[in-house]
Parts: sequence; C-alpha cells; structure tokens
Amino acid sequence: MVTPKKYRSLFGIRFKNAGLLESALTHPSSSGLPNEGRSLEFQRLEFFGDSILNFTICKKLFTKFSELNEGALSRLRSLLVSKKILLKIAREIKLKRCVKIGKDLPLRAISDKTKILSDCLEAFIGALYLDRGMRRTEKFIDKIYAKLFDLKKLNRLGINPKNTLQEYAQKATGELPRYKTVSSGKGFASEVLLSKKESGKGEGRTKREAEEKAARALIKKLKIKPY
Repeated sequence: MVTPKKYRSLFGIRFKNAGLLESALTHPSSSGLPNEGRSLEFQRLEFFGDSILNFTICKKLFTKFSELNEGALSRLRSLLVSKKILLKIAREIKLKRCVKIGKDLPLRAISDKTKILSDCLEAFIGALYLDRGMRRTEKFIDKIYAKLFDLKKLNRLGINPKNTLQEYAQKATGELPRYKTVSSGKGFASEVLLSKKESGKGEGRTKREAEEKAARALIKKLKIKPY
C-alpha cells in the first residue's frame, strides 16, 4: 500500500486536515481500536461524498447536454455515479494503492470488490469538499470524469440496447420488439423483429448477450439515438 506522506496529500491535492484524508482512506474492514472511530467517519464521508458527486454530475450534465430531456439526463446520471463507473475511475487513478483495509482482506481482493473502491472514492470526495471546498472538488471530479462526458462512449459503457429499442418501439409503433432466440453450436443466435419490416441479428455465449447484440444491430440500422 502506498500511503500519502503523513496523510497530507493525494492526487496532487494537499489537505489542511490530515484526519479527513486518513478517514476517507481507512475502509471499515480495517478493524482494531485505533480505527474504530474512523469507521464511522468513513461511512459519513462516503454518504456525504455520494451527495456531492451526484450534484456535480447533475450540474455537468444539465450544462453540457442542453438537448436532453429529464429522462435521458436521469439515465446518464445513474450510469455516471454507478458502482461500475466509480470502480473504473478508481482503478484508473490507482486508488487501491492508498486504501487501508483489514488484514483478513488481501490487497489484491480490492480489485474484485467493486463496493470497496467505489465507497472509498466517494469518501475521498466528501473529505475533499470539507477540506478544500466546492470549487476544488468540482475541479477534481471534472478531471477524473473528463473522458466519460461523451454520449457515444456512454452508450458503449452502460446503455441497455433492449430497453432502448423497446422505448423506441412503443413510441414509434405502439408495439414491442419480438425476439426469436435459438441455441447454436457455440451459444445462442437471436433475431429481433419490429413491425414485420425491420429486423436485427446477433450471436452470443448467452441468450441475453445474443438478444442485446440483435437489439443493438437494429438500433444501428434504424439510427435510433439512445438519449
């Protein structure tokens, strides 16, 4: 574990209150008398950081994507603050090198524990706000999310093609897409039909994967915008 020197700085940010940074990096799994108080503080920082992150992402989405409606903005917000995305970011900034965890939880296990790293990132954001204020916190969030504020990339990361196609079909035709999925030699093959005229095909190791690929193919064919 790489420990910030005297818990004073991390990611180029110098903390005035070393205790806040230490609490944000000390996961509740790190038990023992010296850390009992920090466990509660970690949970409080995580709760607060989650709220700060949600507000900042909402503000960014509202400003950047003025053409999107409330439903689209809500779906994007949910994706960007999801555990999946937080874990992706935490790995990119190598947060696990600085997190203090319990002795019974191997450091290598952090990579497989989505909740641990995502919770620590939220706790760090909460600590950063309390120590340096909103402007510095927004600057940090903007930096770690810089590559994600792109609709095409977001589509690839988290949009469910079956849901997108269903929403489109209900609005455009009043019908639901129909899937024909069969077992193939290496998995499954699926064809999705819409209004007896349009169709898309896909193959995958599982039925779900095949149907999602079929839906994605039809979405591309019809040039449907997910948002």
